[in-house]
Amino acid sequence: MRRDRRPPGRGVHSHQGLYLATAASGALVDQCGKLWAVARFGDGSTLATGPVGFEVSRNPGAAFGMGRGLTPWITALTLAAVVVLLVTGRRVRSRGRAFALGLVTAGAAGNGIDRLARSPGAGRGAVVDWVHVAPYPPVFNLADVALRVGVLLVLALLVRRQRPAPAAPPADSASAGP
Repeated sequence: MRRDRRPPGRGVHSHQGLYLATAASGALVDQCGKLWAVARFGDGSTLATGPVGFEVSRNPGAAFGMGRGLTPWITALTLAAVVVLLVTGRRVRSRGRAFALGLVTAGAAGNGIDRLARSPGAGRGAVVDWVHVAPYPPVFNLADVALRVGVLLVLALLVRRQRPAPAAPPADSASAGP
């Protein structure tokens, strides 16, 4: 019987656990933030607290309000992306990738939940945006942050992986032996 020689906490299952914990907790924090913002501020009201403010708005489209008439299609693509990410997340082999993909999944799932559960109805719901950072014009939510940070981490991990390994030092001829 072959034994796994990896130290405890370094196996594939711990990476899957990190992925799922990141995805689930990220989506939960996003939904709690949206519930708080809607209950506290309602639609259209704002609270400016310096460079960061709160302004609840509903976005039936994609990023920056694009695709407003395509909500059912955006919902379908979002759900398909979540399924693909969940399947991919089962195969992660590093903590960095597990965390990065978990953030991407959290972002997609957080906004996907809005599209399924919020008015005007399943598959046509608008995403709740509620954070505004001046002078950046769009209002966004925590799912958007998770998604963007996760994508940036995935790209950074890919770039890091593509770098050539440093050249090995030349062998010492004196220790090479006969």
